[in-house]
Amino acid sequence: MGLDKDKLRQSGGVFDSGEPFKPKEKFKTPSHQIELYSTVLEKAGHAPMPEWVEPAAKPTPEYPYYIITHHLPWMRMLKNANDPILKDLQCENKAHIHTSVAKKLGVKDKDLVWVESPVGKIKLMVAVTEGIRPDTIMTEHGFGIWAKGRCQGIGWGQNEGEILPDRTLAEMKSWKRHAAGRGVGICDTTVRITKA
Repeated sequence: MGLDKDKLRQSGGVFDSGEPFKPKEKFKTPSHQIELYSTVLEKAGHAPMPEWVEPAAKPTPEYPYYIITHHLPWMRMLKNANDPILKDLQCENKAHIHTSVAKKLGVKDKDLVWVESPVGKIKLMVAVTEGIRPDTIMTEHGFGIWAKGRCQGIGWGQNEGEILPDRTLAEMKSWKRHAAGRGVGICDTTVRITKA
């Protein structure tokens, strides 16, 4: 891309101290190690290990696909959504769909599709891949922002929040999910895909 560390630092994209990397030798857990079995969760009355919970939303003939999101390495939790240099890496999110689904819909890479749920729809560019289940569509989180103060990020892709049902804090707290993973329920919805 022709960027060096100084240029990235000037744009607000590098936040290191310049000190050499020193790996963590202890973690903030009772054993000071990575704990797959969480005694902290267990003491709080939660399952100490992740448990499988059936999704609330099930595919139907009208909405046959699950929707999931992921974070790009450089677009973590919207923290970098206003950086104009990062727009050069990827300026919009995509609809990642399985090869068999693309064939069924008659779409190919870079075609536009509507991704629609019971509450809304967004238009995305297709990215065909074998790396996703045929019953699932994936898109990147952190695009389509409209908040004030994020003027550089406005117009980058689509906000997947437009197709996710509204959830109250009380509703999310009531989910019978593992205490450390309640957030996955936010995407608990199904969608349909049509050519744009």
